Amino acid sequence: MNIFISGLAYMDYRGEQINDVVFLKRITELFNLYSNVNTNYLARSSSQGINQKLLFDRVNIQSEYIDLDKVSRNKKYFKKYEFEDIKKIAQRNMVFSSKMGYEKKIDDILFRIIKLLNRLHEIHESKPMDRIIVFGDSLDSETIRMFATVNNISCFSVENGYFRPFTLQIDPKGVNAFNSVPRNKEFYNNIEIDHDRLNNFLFRPEKAKLVHDEIDSIRKIFLSYYEGDSQTVDSKERIENSNLDEGDSLKFDSYIYVPLQLETDLQMIKNSSYDSLLEVVNDINRFYKSMQLSKQNLKLVFKFHPLWTSEQHLRSYQKVKNKIDKHPYMYLVDDDNQILLKNAKAIMVVNSTVGFEAITLKKPVITFGEAFYNIDGIVMNVRKNQSININEFYKYLKNGPDPYLVNKFVYYTRFNYFFEVYRTGPDTDSLRDIVQYIISLRRK
Repeated sequence: MNIFISGLAYMDYRGEQINDVVFLKRITELFNLYSNVNTNYLARSSSQGINQKLLFDRVNIQSEYIDLDKVSRNKKYFKKYEFEDIKKIAQRNMVFSSKMGYEKKIDDILFRIIKLLNRLHEIHESKPMDRIIVFGDSLDSETIRMFATVNNISCFSVENGYFRPFTLQIDPKGVNAFNSVPRNKEFYNNIEIDHDRLNNFLFRPEKAKLVHDEIDSIRKIFLSYYEGDSQTVDSKERIENSNLDEGDSLKFDSYIYVPLQLETDLQMIKNSSYDSLLEVVNDINRFYKSMQLSKQNLKLVFKFHPLWTSEQHLRSYQKVKNKIDKHPYMYLVDDDNQILLKNAKAIMVVNSTVGFEAITLKKPVITFGEAFYNIDGIVMNVRKNQSININEFYKYLKNGPDPYLVNKFVYYTRFNYFFEVYRTGPDTDSLRDIVQYIISLRRK
């Protein structure tokens, strides 16, 4: 069995320690314990991290290194694919690139996708792919997933789970709004709940352990390899954090919490109709007015994403702040997320993980985008510029979600869907469950 892995190339992302290389190293070692399994790493030699062959070897990843940047001799394979599907991937990547501050031409992105498809087919012909594991949601990962679907190869999309930091999504269908979590509430009626597990291990690991072995040694290898390499951001382009109010949400008796996602969040780009955070704020403001929430003395309390400082140079953030400052019922705060959730009357999100957190607290959640937790009886989903019956809204705001259904849904996702494992320092037993699942295609 040939298993191919894409991603997990870095130790840090946007200033956060993710230790993905440690995860990759440990999981490949477990795969290699099976005599019939051969692991292969799909690298981009033009990229950083262990995409660099020298660093890959220094870290001692026990997997064959395969360079995706190698030019394929055969250019016919992409004809197997619908051009519209290729174009959609390219357009999403162009939007993402533009928001990240660098422009790309659509033809260049299309060429990159077609080139990658040809290369994947060339690899597949020389070493048939039985399983593909794809981390993240980049241009390459979308293309690899499309390649796997068309060629009937089992492909597992991996992303952070929603009980963090000790769960992962590992889904053969996709992640987030594209995952395989059932959307019909009837499914959850048949879920049996172990209330001891639900009460004791919902927000803490049941078995998973955070293992620090190798993290420091691999970091030292990275530091040695990239010695002297640093990045700076022009402070003049930043919005000062001092412009955000701390503790303002606690002044209100009643407020709706609106956690804003990153402008570059692919959840926003792929799974909503919004082009910017400003559009989100405008639509929520429209909804606020149409539901006459000011008569209830409800305020709108906004908070930027914790990683927003990596995007402060984007003009949209200043536009959002200016918009909020113009309305006396809108506030931009920097309070603790858990405090904001606990004291809010309701939560409005596009499709943020905070919306899921609010569900676990049985709070009313209004979503404005596609989310896997858009389940009737749990959340109220509002499409862009959609009219909502005001009586139905206030009934939901007063009563909240169906607590019976919430318990069933939360229990299923926590104990039957998400895998329990620390991505930043996985233990062997947790990884072994994942390895067995990917090999056998069955949950333990």
